[in-house]
Amino acid sequence: QLAPTNSGDHRVFAHDEASGAVSVPAIRIDELLAGERRVDFVLLDTQGSERAVLEGMIETLSRFRPRLQAEFWPHGIRGFGDDPHEMAAFYHELGYHASVLGVDAPVDRDPARLVELAERSPGGFCTLILTPY
Repeated sequence: QLAPTNSGDHRVFAHDEASGAVSVPAIRIDELLAGERRVDFVLLDTQGSERAVLEGMIETLSRFRPRLQAEFWPHGIRGFGDDPHEMAAFYHELGYHASVLGVDAPVDRDPARLVELAERSPGGFCTLILTPY
């Protein structure tokens, strides 16, 4: 779904602000990176569909244990059909410690606190720094 004014806000799910839609080919990141010898860092900002991206790179995450930076936007996560509390817990299940960029208080293993913090932030989102255990 295309965003009418912000090219960084196109989404893979229908939403009220959409100004149209296009089909886009997709490939699992595990397939794309199968021949790589090293992956150190991954940046995720997929407007709420981060779980689908992560599920498509489980082998890459297991093999290389890269650090991750991810947008955490509860509104977008819900729009994608996921639950932000479950998404926060999913990072822990993957073996990652979550902290919020610019916030000293821990949010690891406290999905409710993370969701609340994100929703109170400007824009309703925050940036996660995810470090493998």
